[in-house]
Amino acid sequence: MRSPLCRPGSAWTPLLTALLVLLLTAPLPLSGAASFPGVINIGGLFPSGSHEYEVFRFALSQQQDVPRLQPQVDLVDTGSSFSMTYAFCSQFSKGVYAILGMYDRRTVNMLMSFCGSLHVCFVTPSFPVPNNNAQFLLQLRPPLQEPLMALLEHFDWNRFVYMYSANTGLLLKIPGELKEVEGCVRRRQG
Repeated sequence: MRSPLCRPGSAWTPLLTALLVLLLTAPLPLSGAASFPGVINIGGLFPSGSHEYEVFRFALSQQQDVPRLQPQVDLVDTGSSFSMTYAFCSQFSKGVYAILGMYDRRTVNMLMSFCGSLHVCFVTPSFPVPNNNAQFLLQLRPPLQEPLMALLEHFDWNRFVYMYSANTGLLLKIPGELKEVEGCVRRRQG
């Protein structure tokens, strides 16, 4: 039986995310540093030229404490199952404690399967997935479906415009739950 803190989709997910960040970035006392490895391998899976990769590099350059975080980064096509499988296995063979990175809706199920089977934590700013078995996934973006639906109900709106990025908005199930207000849901390319 899983702890209520580890239950996917629980309200404690932001707390777990904060704890992970605190554990990875907080300095350890010198007495504890002797028994803890001096270098911790942290994996990264990012698309080439992504902003998230630049943020990852900057954050690691600012971290000067013991233990030192050693990045093991692969730049991959996040939409290719083969590329993601190869990169994930490469990360795992390097002995990473956790992997930070991005995924695509075409590869998310494969990635969650690997994380669950190998007990590797995956921390991501990618879109939230409605997967109850994603116990080794820490998402840095909250799901937007419930707050948006509550906003529409609170103001009793029957017409609205919702602007979104192509990666995030297409995965929200809001259009399916709204009975097609005015018979039209449009996606703007841009």
